Amino acid sequence: MTAPAHPSRKSSLRDMVSRIPKSPSNNGDGPGHLPAYATVDLAVGHSFGENWSARLTATNLADNRYFIDRTNSFGGSHVSDPRMVSVQLRYKFHY
Repeated sequence: MTAPAHPSRKSSLRDMVSRIPKSPSNNGDGPGHLPAYATVDLAVGHSFGENWSARLTATNLADNRYFIDRTNSFGGSHVSDPRMVSVQLRYKFHY
């Protein structure tokens, strides 16, 4: 689910929910025993005047651990990233 920001507003809020279905049976495309999972990500931004903007982004808010690699390969097992939060401050130069 994504809520688009209104183009004339200075603030924006985006939340994203990703749903990954349960793996199919073991038919060569990966193990069939991996359960389905969902992740929740959030992004909030605001503009200050014409030049400044700020943005806060958080991924995997629930800090859940799940397997992300469902392929039959020699790469091993891969687990999801933990919760991550980032802040961005941006200045737009006019030249």
